[in-house]
Amino acid sequence: MQSEVSKFYHIETWDDNKYLRTPSEKITKITPDLIDLADDMFALMYENDWVGLAAPQIGKDIRFIVVTSRKDTKKMTRISEWDCYD
Repeated sequence: MQSEVSKFYHIETWDDNKYLRTPSEKITKITPDLIDLADDMFALMYENDWVGLAAPQIGKDIRFIVVTSRKDTKKMTRISEWDCYD
């Protein structure tokens, strides 16, 4: 059964995602929508037992990733040239 987050995003593969093959756009401003996207990406990442997820993997053309460590519960979000910690 898919979670609420999984219903809204398709995990792209190399063959079907142009965003995985081209440079993404820089983020110039942290917005509420970007923070919501980070929350969704963390939920999707944890649901699939991954340690990271990049925005282009879900069809978003921005330089943005979320990562975590299996040994540490600290979340790290990479936004362009800024690091934000939760």
